Parts: sequence; C-alpha cells; structure tokens
Amino acid sequence: MRDLENLRRSGLWQQRDAKLFYSRLTEILRNFFKAHYGFDAPEMVSDEILSALRLKGMESDWWERFRGLFEWADMAKFAKAQPLPSENQAALETALSFVLQFVPKPSDPESTTHSEKP
Repeated sequence: MRDLENLRRSGLWQQRDAKLFYSRLTEILRNFFKAHYGFDAPEMVSDEILSALRLKGMESDWWERFRGLFEWADMAKFAKAQPLPSENQAALETALSFVLQFVPKPSDPESTTHSEKP
C-alpha cells in the first residue's frame, strides 16, 4: 500500500511518461500478487498473471479491471501509447482500491469484548 501511495504522491501518473508510470505500477502489483496469492507474478507476462488471477478465484469485476490495466500498461511500455492522465489515475485508483481490501482495519475495542454464552 505504501508503494502505491508513494506512486500517487510522485505525480508520475499525471506526467507524460506513461512507460515509467506503468512500469512502476505493474511492478508494485506484481509484487503484491506474489505476496498475497503466492504465484511468481514478477516473472510472468501480463497474460500469465491474468490467467493465474483467474485460477486463484479473483472476482470477475476485479479481473476485468486488471485486464484493462495490464493492457494499457503493455501498450504504454511496448507500443509507446500515451494514455490520458485520467486513464492513468483510473489505473492507480483500481490498484489502490484492490490492495486496500487486504489492509487490516484497526480493531474496534467494543467489537473485541467477549460476550458470555447463554
């Protein structure tokens, strides 16, 4: 999560260097997928990552979002595409929203009290 926040603060997603932005974004995601799902995402191409995510049971809505993100990333990194800043922001927001689901929430002291069994 920290890496994604740092990427957001860098403003790189607003600049016209899509290759650098998407390289960094997908590197962060690949490392997250490796840590969370246990497959070697940093050593996989985009299609392999998407297949692995599907096999791991990723919800179809999220899978579709990541499919679009990785397609833009591949076009920016290998075909010199220049997505609009709004498209870059959407990719960053997708990554942040997804990863945020896995960040432990601070525990509520009232929810940790034990009730007596009847």
